[in-house]
Amino acid sequence: MIPVRVPESGIAFVFKPVFPLFSDDALESMKKSGRFALSEPGTLEETRAAAGLISHEDDELEFPIVLEDVTAAERAFLAAGPTQLAIGNSSVAAVTEAIHGALEPFTAGDGRVVLPAWYRVLICSST
Repeated sequence: MIPVRVPESGIAFVFKPVFPLFSDDALESMKKSGRFALSEPGTLEETRAAAGLISHEDDELEFPIVLEDVTAAERAFLAAGPTQLAIGNSSVAAVTEAIHGALEPFTAGDGRVVLPAWYRVLICSST
């Protein structure tokens, strides 16, 4: 599954205040790596074509990310590989503070954190 509608996703919203805590080099590197690199319009199609694959199904799914509470959400974000780059460039306290504030709009009345997310599922076969 490839993340789509990334600017609308809860993950992007939570990471947005963390971006200033990354080094410029780390930010550029992240844009070109991992599954988010395939999120840019046309990139997945180019990759599929270069691999000689034929598409059979191409769908977008809404699949929110649900965490039991803010503490669990903070732990999840702090454990993410990219977040470690921000921590190394700033501090755990600064990154935790940025994440904590960004989680507030996604915290439900029962304490759960619900982050909207959409994914693209492409089912292919070789030619």
